[in-house]
Amino acid sequence: MATCFLNNVYCCYLPSYCSYSLQPLDNGVFNAFKAAYRKELEKLAILTDSIPVDKVNFIRAYTKAREIGMIKKNILSGWKVIGNWPISRSKALKHPEIQEDRTIKITPEPGPYLGSDDILYTSRQIRDLSKNKTPVIRRRYAVITKGFKT
Repeated sequence: MATCFLNNVYCCYLPSYCSYSLQPLDNGVFNAFKAAYRKELEKLAILTDSIPVDKVNFIRAYTKAREIGMIKKNILSGWKVIGNWPISRSKALKHPEIQEDRTIKITPEPGPYLGSDDILYTSRQIRDLSKNKTPVIRRRYAVITKGFKT
C-alpha cells in the first residue's frame, strides 16, 4: 500500500456483495473485450464451419480482441461509468445491481403477560410467550425457562 501511495495509486476497498457492479474492469474493459472476441470468433466461424478453435486460432482471435478491448479509453470509461472516478457515490449506488438497505422494524407483540407493568413470575408464563413462534425461538425460550426454574 505504501508503494501504491508513493506512486499516486490509491487503493479502493469495495463493499461486499456488490463488487461486480462496482468493478471498473467488469463494467468497461471486459465488456468491450468480450464483444470484440465474439466478433473474431464469428469471423472465424464463417471461414471454417466445422473446425473447432485450436490454440493458434484462439491466440489470433484473442490478440485482435485485446487490441480492440484493452485500450486506455475503455479502461478510463470503466471507472467513469460506475462512478468510481471522479467519485460519484450517488451514481454508484444507483447501479441496478445494488439494492438499498432494508430496515426491519421489530415491534413486540402484546402477550397475555406483557403489559406495561407486568412481570413474569413463573416459568410457565415464559413458556407461554413462545407460542406461535419459530422452532428456533421456542428453543431459546425453553433454555430461558429452564434457567428460570433453576
